[in-house]
Amino acid sequence: MLLLKIWLFLDQVYRSVTTIIEKRLAVATELNALEWAVICNLLANDRQRPTDLAKSVGRPSTSFTPILDGLESKGYVTRVPDEGDRRAVRILLTEKGKNLKNALRIAANAAAREIRDNFAENGVINQISQIADI
Repeated sequence: MLLLKIWLFLDQVYRSVTTIIEKRLAVATELNALEWAVICNLLANDRQRPTDLAKSVGRPSTSFTPILDGLESKGYVTRVPDEGDRRAVRILLTEKGKNLKNALRIAANAAAREIRDNFAENGVINQISQIADI
């Protein structure tokens, strides 16, 4: 029963964090939280293989193509052939994608402040600490 309570609590935390991130992103971009995570990963390390990129944002590579398709259709990423493997591709940020850096930083900072304030006010940080001690 304890495990179920922990799982439900963490699911609620995840949903709250995602909602806050998406609310802040909506002010500055047309990205959702997962697209934001992909762009941030590429800003840190461009030219990734799709499977590595999927893993870095916690998604299975088998369901990652639609996410990349969406980012590509919005003009933020492009696929280019891998120089070392003719069968593979690498994901690169376009100039439009690179230009998101400042807006994403501002949105992420605002989201982090809101998450910290909301979670501190509601005792969530303390509850997460208690779970970590289990």
